[in-house]
Amino acid sequence: MITYNGIIDYFREFADKHFQINSFTEGSADKIDLKKINDYPTLHIDITGSDIQDKMIVYNVDVYIITSAQTDDGSERVNALSDTLMIMQDLRAEFYDGKYIVPQLLLLQGSEELSCSPIQEDFNNRVYGWSSSMSVTGINEATRCTIPYPTYNNVMEQWDGVTWIKPFDSEFFGSFYWWSANTQIQGKLTYSNNKISSINSIKQSNWFGNYLLPNYVTQLKTIQYNEQEQSIRFRGEGEPYYVTNSITSATERYYYFAMKVKNIKSLNAEDTELFQIYNSANNQYDGIRVSIGSPTSADTSRRNKITLSNFFGTIEDAPESISDGSNDYIREESLTFGLQVGGDNVNSVVKLVLDGRVVSTQTMPTGSLNLVIVGNNQPTNNSTTSFDLEEFYAYRNPGVSDKIDEFIKVTDWLKYR
Repeated sequence: MITYNGIIDYFREFADKHFQINSFTEGSADKIDLKKINDYPTLHIDITGSDIQDKMIVYNVDVYIITSAQTDDGSERVNALSDTLMIMQDLRAEFYDGKYIVPQLLLLQGSEELSCSPIQEDFNNRVYGWSSSMSVTGINEATRCTIPYPTYNNVMEQWDGVTWIKPFDSEFFGSFYWWSANTQIQGKLTYSNNKISSINSIKQSNWFGNYLLPNYVTQLKTIQYNEQEQSIRFRGEGEPYYVTNSITSATERYYYFAMKVKNIKSLNAEDTELFQIYNSANNQYDGIRVSIGSPTSADTSRRNKITLSNFFGTIEDAPESISDGSNDYIREESLTFGLQVGGDNVNSVVKLVLDGRVVSTQTMPTGSLNLVIVGNNQPTNNSTTSFDLEEFYAYRNPGVSDKIDEFIKVTDWLKYR
């Protein structure tokens, strides 16, 4: 989350890295002391207010670009106004069009349009420039879990951006993997050519890779972080569109995966893929998939339903509808589901968890699984990827006993955070 200090630091870094700006100051406009400014042009800001919304925080900032003139010559005044206005244009482009000077991972956005007023008579000492008021929008990571009050079964999850306290005692919060779109997202996204190239996790395990890796090179519509929705937006529309991670030491023990998604669409395909796991060396024959059937699916038994299947769909169960009645989506509200996957030594049983209960139990080949896909890496005319990812969780139980009841508590934690 970008704090008050963070906004000041952002403008300071912009000033430091812009070749034409030689100094930076902040504070109320009536406290600008031009006699103490030795290096022009200068960037001065005054944060005049803040609007806190559900998922966004908007800072109102007055911005001044000021330079000095040595004489009263008219051409020197015109040049000073021209140069400082171009700097103001750079500032607008920095915030709105894409982070050219300060790293993109700051996840800030400024006003699309700036109304600028010339500075010619408000100050002494032959200074000229421009002033403007702009709104700077950042993500608001303050959620129910950032405040120390009960959130689930009278237990507390506390988060101050540095230290996380688990919501309840469980081995599922031991060596587990967790990424969240609304918690400590700052600094977790890496960009390459304005595309997200890797997504770092909050919690890291000793058996799972640290990063979710998008296929950003081949994506036509790139996976993007959506500040307003606080989610990673997947919009594949038939192309391979996914993030991937690998199990670094494959075994045939119990695996547990959970996802929280929203804004699910089918884009006129038969279904939208949410999750896949399989053995990459076995041509997906031991693979598992979770998908959502389209409202217009040719298979009427799958319409709007969450579906658990093996990779090629020869074993399939669509236990219940997840539609919330939205006009634009199969489901617009958040949906949290979990998957327990047992290896061959526990009868290859796969269980799908939804709304605090097991809704499907299937026996299917699971082999030695090693590749995890969020989205769809092999789309056909019948499948696509279209949803927003809010949470992703993974855990491996080193034992062979069924821990489904404990896992259900974890999926409830993700659902309500």
